[in-house]
Amino acid sequence: MKKVLCFLLFFQLYIYGENEVENLEVKIKSYRDVMNVIYSETYPAKFHPDDHAWSAVTLRKPMDIATLVVLGYGMMKDKDHVYYESQASNILFDGWFLFKDAHTASFEYVGGAFYKDKNNVYFKDGNNIRVVSVQDRATLVYLGGNFYKDKIKVYEYTRRENLESVKGAHAESFEIINDIFAKDKNAIFIEGRSVKNSDPSTFQKIDENYYKDNNLVYFLESNSARVFWADAKSFVVVDESFVKDSNGVYDKNSGKTIPNITHPASFEKIAISNATQRFYKDEAYIYMYDNYDHLTKLAADTKTLEIISYESFERKRYGNYYLYIKDSENVYSLSDLGGKKILDADLATFESLGAFSKDKNRIYYLGEHTVNIDYATFRRAGDYYIDKNYLYIGSTMFQIKEFDMSLFRALRYPYHIYDASVYYYDGGKMQGLEGADAATFSVLEYKYAKDKTRVYHDISKVLAGAHAASFEVLDEKWSKDKTKVYKREDGAISKTKRTFDAASFELIKNSTYIRDKNGVYSIYAGADIKNTKDAATFEILNDTYARDKNHIYSGEHIIKDADLASFEAIDKVWAKDKNSLYRYGWTMLHIDVKTFQKIDDEYVSDKNAIYNKDGKIVKVFRGGRK
Repeated sequence: MKKVLCFLLFFQLYIYGENEVENLEVKIKSYRDVMNVIYSETYPAKFHPDDHAWSAVTLRKPMDIATLVVLGYGMMKDKDHVYYESQASNILFDGWFLFKDAHTASFEYVGGAFYKDKNNVYFKDGNNIRVVSVQDRATLVYLGGNFYKDKIKVYEYTRRENLESVKGAHAESFEIINDIFAKDKNAIFIEGRSVKNSDPSTFQKIDENYYKDNNLVYFLESNSARVFWADAKSFVVVDESFVKDSNGVYDKNSGKTIPNITHPASFEKIAISNATQRFYKDEAYIYMYDNYDHLTKLAADTKTLEIISYESFERKRYGNYYLYIKDSENVYSLSDLGGKKILDADLATFESLGAFSKDKNRIYYLGEHTVNIDYATFRRAGDYYIDKNYLYIGSTMFQIKEFDMSLFRALRYPYHIYDASVYYYDGGKMQGLEGADAATFSVLEYKYAKDKTRVYHDISKVLAGAHAASFEVLDEKWSKDKTKVYKREDGAISKTKRTFDAASFELIKNSTYIRDKNGVYSIYAGADIKNTKDAATFEILNDTYARDKNHIYSGEHIIKDADLASFEAIDKVWAKDKNSLYRYGWTMLHIDVKTFQKIDDEYVSDKNAIYNKDGKIVKVFRGGRK
């Protein structure tokens, strides 16, 4: 740098003479200060003027730094002149040019890429500036998005790169609602087009997907909106899955009609605590939707409907849940395997046993009558069912020797103890767990079990070398004993390749990190968190971002330019500090951090555009945005 500057000084001495050279360093500093102000607006990451080709510098008359103000979108002015930035040149001083046509004293920024003075309205398009025609230049203001207005007309900046009047808009009452909607006293506007029969006085947001007024319903799709065919007066949101009106029930996210709903006006959700499935009713039917949107429909007297019991299970062989409901005349069984009315059930004495149920007369399995079960001795034992003769898993009966209930001890599925032996159920068969010590056998989480000498995983496999007394399960993937840490990968469990300090090893909950007394490690990459030795101050911000006293991290990577004091994790995708916006830890130079807004889980915006969750532009505010 010093060599270049010396060459430049010598070169200027030769051309301009000694007096000019005395002030050259001051002028260079002034220009550099000006450039840093402008480019920090455009490239939040940082701009380094020293990277430019100094040998190509042409010295110009300097701007008046004391009165220089930035107007936006590559324009600024001082007390004497208006300047515009041209991207035709990357030369340090030749990027700014005098805008001779402007009236400096009255020249001001309107918004977007538009400016005005006492004579004209101007549009800056890259390297060019042109005059734009409006009805009343003096009252022209920027509304936001692509919209402007004066006291006579409302204008939209269109794809034709011009301010075009919005047909039918009433200028005095016109206002922006959000990125999609605007309104005046007469109508709602969607992207500059008035909506026929809309009622702006009653326009309201229903939720993140729907708006409505007294006449119309509006459905947001991606970065736009359309009028939805539903009846506005009866339109309501049912829950996170469905909306409805008096004519039909609709998928909340796609707007498609849900078939086979008999009475949409009375369609409502049945609230069941802890249920992972969705249950609904109308005036004549019960509806059940599984996690694949498969519908089960049962006729019932829903006015007298009463929930008997609901249970959910992790194992999938017999369904993930059992639900029993009754009305004034019948009992109904619902599960992942289907739904049915239980014939001849006695309402007064009916009770749930999970997959099985019973009343004063008989035992039922998933709503069906059973045979060969001894009613008097049948009972539930943990995850199993037994009578004096058999052990039942689902509808399958197992007879172990001559069955004696006093010798049976229920454990968590799929294990149980009979006499002095441990048994497990797998693949439709009841099998003995060879070598297991029944007296000390216990079932752990995530398909682990242990006795006094061995640790078992995936039902019957022995974890070689594990110390049973100190063994503990941390989560589905991680476990440890007093000397070793184990990890489950691709179904296999083995000692980790990295040697951790087992005594201090811990999972940092709800994150992608683990740590021991020696450091912090990324779970997914298996790498140390680079350049940190300070595990004590390591803090999880969310599933993506973390920090310690020295750095901000995304996974195992340091976000090098992140500002520690102002850094904020917005969600697991987005974060920001005073200088930059980050997506999964990557700096998003093209998104303006000062005007950044999260719209929902799919879209974000700044003053210039709307972006999807990948950071790609889906809609440009062609005139800019407030």
